[in-house]
Amino acid sequence: MIGSNLLLEVDDCGYGRGPCSAGATAVLDFMAEVLSGLVTEEVKAVPLIEGILESAPLYVDAESVLVFQGLCLSRLLNFLERRLLRDDEEDEKKLDKGRWSLNLEALCWLIVDRVYMGAFPRPAGVLKTLEFLLSMLQLANKDGRVEEAAPTGKGILSIGRGSRQLEAYVHAILKNTNRMILFSFLPLFLITIGEDELLSSLGLQVEPKKRVPLNPSSEDSGIDVCTVLQLLVANRRIIFCPSNIDTDLNCCLCINLISLLRDHRRHAQNMAIDILKYLLVHQGAALEDFLVSKLNQGPPLDVLHGGFDKLLTGNLPAFFEWLHASEHEVNKVLEQCAAIMWVQYITGSAKFPGVRIKGMDGRRKREMGRKLKKISKLDGRHWEQINERRIALELVRDAVATELRVIRQDKYGWVLHAESEWQSHLQQLVHERGIFPFTVLS
Repeated sequence: MIGSNLLLEVDDCGYGRGPCSAGATAVLDFMAEVLSGLVTEEVKAVPLIEGILESAPLYVDAESVLVFQGLCLSRLLNFLERRLLRDDEEDEKKLDKGRWSLNLEALCWLIVDRVYMGAFPRPAGVLKTLEFLLSMLQLANKDGRVEEAAPTGKGILSIGRGSRQLEAYVHAILKNTNRMILFSFLPLFLITIGEDELLSSLGLQVEPKKRVPLNPSSEDSGIDVCTVLQLLVANRRIIFCPSNIDTDLNCCLCINLISLLRDHRRHAQNMAIDILKYLLVHQGAALEDFLVSKLNQGPPLDVLHGGFDKLLTGNLPAFFEWLHASEHEVNKVLEQCAAIMWVQYITGSAKFPGVRIKGMDGRRKREMGRKLKKISKLDGRHWEQINERRIALELVRDAVATELRVIRQDKYGWVLHAESEWQSHLQQLVHERGIFPFTVLS
């Protein structure tokens, strides 16, 4: 029986563990190569790709179908990234950007949806997806096009100043990059990468369904929250560009980065500080919504001004002294808004797979049912044609047999006639010349 565990084992074996795994890996690579060609060369290729990925037999369960889709999509990302980067390096572009950019826009939503649905049960697959999106952003960021683009809401006012506007597919990549970063801080993913201590320090009243990969691979070893932070630090200029304003992302980072400031790992602490400092400089107004709480009665609770902005002075001992003394106020401010929003996002993301998997199963059953009916009709027509040809062959054979029988009888008649003629001739010779014939022994 095909299961997700078996599929992951085959993926681990690759080309070096016998003919079965090598053949399966070759088929996956071939599919990914063909699908990447569709993305770069065809118009509206993503619905076709989604249909191909969902064309699994009905006896295969939804979890196995998702894992299979994840294996195909991870390879598709590799081949597609290679094609686009190779074309970008060439002086004469061979790929039509009008086609692949539209397909890439839809493909980003498809892939990240599959991440949330559970198609990538291993942390390495999740991070490769995030790395692909960041690579596509870097590809679009030639001459600082993404970093310097004006926010969408200010487009009309900035036309006169010559500010650039982002293309639609870049907005889609940014939005889905945000979704991947959010996924990387969800309790389910933190449990998967062994960040139970960080999760408990957050103090969220959420009981996520614990799901551990069945077959941890060598790629998963060494992956923790620091791996995610490294990607954020390395790509902070493009992730936190002026055009990328996402309330959910800022909320998530406020909650998790502030918690990481208390982490015992110095490396994680330093990277959290770097990201917070960058956010304070470039998206301070957005952080103010979460770090300044306006109460109905009394003065507002403000842990931003005179608090977290101490990070910008570079005096870290003074900042940590304030953070330790004001821990209660910080937690209270976060509970007023950021914690509520983050819990709502966690709850929504937990419901997302069930709704989408139900829809996918419905489409798969309808499509496979339609294909089975079509195949059944074709089989019926095939057997009808076989019977018709068999009957026609019988008729031809009977006709040929009859014709051969007539020919044979005709030839036999001539033989009898010749024998009769010779018999008459012999009798005439006996009569005329007195020749005694030899007795013919029968």
